[in-house]
Amino acid sequence: MVVLLLIFAHLLSDFVFQTSTMAAKKGLFKRHFWLHIGIHFVTYEAALLVFSYLLHAFYLKFLLAGIYLAGLHLLIDFAKEKSQDTFPKWDTKVRKSLVFFVDQALHLISLLLISRFTLQYQYTRHLHQIAEKVLRHHGFSLNLEQSVILILILMVLSTSFSGIVVELIVSPVPQEGERLIETKHIARESNTQGTRSYGSQDAASVERTYISVPPATVSRGRLIGYLERLMTMLLIAAAGYSSIGFIIATKSLVRFRQLDDRDFAEYFLIGTFSSILLGTIWGFVLKTFLT
Repeated sequence: MVVLLLIFAHLLSDFVFQTSTMAAKKGLFKRHFWLHIGIHFVTYEAALLVFSYLLHAFYLKFLLAGIYLAGLHLLIDFAKEKSQDTFPKWDTKVRKSLVFFVDQALHLISLLLISRFTLQYQYTRHLHQIAEKVLRHHGFSLNLEQSVILILILMVLSTSFSGIVVELIVSPVPQEGERLIETKHIARESNTQGTRSYGSQDAASVERTYISVPPATVSRGRLIGYLERLMTMLLIAAAGYSSIGFIIATKSLVRFRQLDDRDFAEYFLIGTFSSILLGTIWGFVLKTFLT
């Protein structure tokens, strides 16, 4: 129970409460860096306060655990910032992906260590039960509180966390500014401002229209990804596998005219399939532990 609460607190602090501005300006020991660490401390203590309420008791070790976790988070983030320029010859995408997943793995390990040695949580038996549940589909059942926390964790994993994973998979993404959004075939050459035309001997040409995509449009695209993965997760948990095709078809229909451009089509397919895959994974996790 306490491990689930701490994982949820970590996910909230790292992926929900940490805005893109904070992440961009979170240099070592700058204001946003300390704000991020402070948010972690508050959310950890809030999670432990909920746990103490469920136990009907509060112990000093709960306060110490929050301090230790925030301190370990500071050290891990310090190491992450220092490692940004490590392996300069590596591909940027590989380096960013490695830093992201190693960072999250270290945070998870720190949660388990503090739970074990500060809170005296015996999770070895639970790990065996989880393995039994996954491999043999029998074992322990979650109570109401644990089920609610697991659902909340999976909601964050399927939205903000998976959004970053998808961005890492499809990167480098098209930059803001000129983005190809429409391809039209016309029977004449055009030199209209804001277009690029390609003429031919029969006076036919392809006119590609470019526009500047505002940040609000990018935010809506991110929200669409969140909803796509949430719907996929729920459909998998409810065994509505055939309905996932409807999600893909609807998304493709909206982007139909843009799919004429090969680069965008490949970018769109990679993003969509990776998003659906992540939603499917979280859906099976939800189905496994709630049934």
